[in-house]
Amino acid sequence: MCGDFARKDGVDFYGNDIPPYPQNAPDYASCCSICRTTTGCNAFTYSKSRQACYPKTRIGNGVAKYDDAITGYNPNVYSDFVRKDGIAFNGNDIPLFPVQVPDYASCGLKCQATPGCNVFTYLKSRQACYPKTHMGNGVAENTDAITGYNHPIAIVFPGAFQQPPRLETNVAYNIQSNVGEWYSTVGQDGFNPNIYYRLTTQWQGDGKSLDIDNDGTNNRPILAATGAYTGQFWKITPIGNGFYRLTTMWQGDGKSLDIVNDGTNNRPILAATGAYTGQFWKITPIVNGYYRLTTQWQGDGKSLDIVNDGTNNRPILATTGAQPGQYWKISAA
Repeated sequence: MCGDFARKDGVDFYGNDIPPYPQNAPDYASCCSICRTTTGCNAFTYSKSRQACYPKTRIGNGVAKYDDAITGYNPNVYSDFVRKDGIAFNGNDIPLFPVQVPDYASCGLKCQATPGCNVFTYLKSRQACYPKTHMGNGVAENTDAITGYNHPIAIVFPGAFQQPPRLETNVAYNIQSNVGEWYSTVGQDGFNPNIYYRLTTQWQGDGKSLDIDNDGTNNRPILAATGAYTGQFWKITPIGNGFYRLTTMWQGDGKSLDIVNDGTNNRPILAATGAYTGQFWKITPIVNGYYRLTTQWQGDGKSLDIVNDGTNNRPILATTGAQPGQYWKISAA
């Protein structure tokens, strides 16, 4: 037995040894005791035939199948990464994801072995590992999640410190000094209600943004050519129970994105703000940094989409499916 250390028989994680090594140990349990009393030791490999113990800072650097070896490691520590419990960073995932791994340390090892990975989120209940290039795209509290990040590292935060009308879209911050401030600014719901966002689709790309048609009524959503237009600057405000209100810089907080109650119940409109379930939007992360937008009124079975009619610019609430018009990218404006 080795306390809460995980055991891997026939596996040798080489490297990261803590001097002096090897140390003599009659068995696996004795090697575990050496590790647990060695400062900085979070893993070890034991050679049965040689009765040799190799304390290590962590698993990593390479793995080999070796019948004579037993490796033990702390599943809750990966020393090259800073650990944050209860926090999930959305987006920036490196395909193919998620990867099934048994614990947080194994997720850290997977990130370390993946080119370009500087951050990872591990979901305990699903044993799912999401290697990521960097933080950003939204942060949420999730008791099932553990996030690790490479420290120190410059992270691209998409406008998290911006206040309108500044329009810079990407500012680099050092995670060592800014992550606490950034997290408190963004808040628990993942979107900062004090800045504006741009909404684009995977289908039409970044060149077309969700806008409000300037036609006198000024209430008709449209997918229009991306530009510095206040109708394309959306405020995303949490209203409780996982729902958000969407308003524009142009029309202000008094007009919210809604669904017309006309029997078909599928036409988006910018309507007078009120306690209407068609104005309560659920924003769900899906794949590759995209989100699905649904309403409390119509439920998860109807998603914000773009009509495929040749003009390809008319938003609609359509049956939920794997449609690129339903995959929304949400970026700081």
